[in-house]
Amino acid sequence: MKIEEQMESATHRRVTIHEVVDSGSAFGVTEDGDMVFINQRIVSAMDVKAGDVWDGYLLLNYPDKREMIPWRALRLSTEGQEPLFKVKKEVDEKLLHAIVRLLNNEGYLTAAEIAETLDVPLVDIYRTLKNEPGIIMSVPAYFVP
Repeated sequence: MKIEEQMESATHRRVTIHEVVDSGSAFGVTEDGDMVFINQRIVSAMDVKAGDVWDGYLLLNYPDKREMIPWRALRLSTEGQEPLFKVKKEVDEKLLHAIVRLLNNEGYLTAAEIAETLDVPLVDIYRTLKNEPGIIMSVPAYFVP
């Protein structure tokens, strides 16, 4: 499928970058809480950093990956956005305290598990955790056969 055909079938959504991994690719989350994979080529070309917000042109991810990460980025753009500068957003203190209480009781949970347990959109969990470095820690681990 040509890039023009892919662009026509792409979904346009705002994507917040959650993490850039050692391989050079990245993962983001839409405003609806859906995960997005961004390949290394796009990350490098656009100088993508964790915490950035982009307009993403998204395609459904490959069938074997779709269950965990439903989207993959075809293109990222700042078109139509306000300038991208880092502003620490106000933290929802009630949500932060609820997350801390939950982790104290449960131990280790993923952001998706926290969102499901607290019945809060995943994107809100990411934003809260991202704006409070040092309080809650994550360590990504990967297995490559």
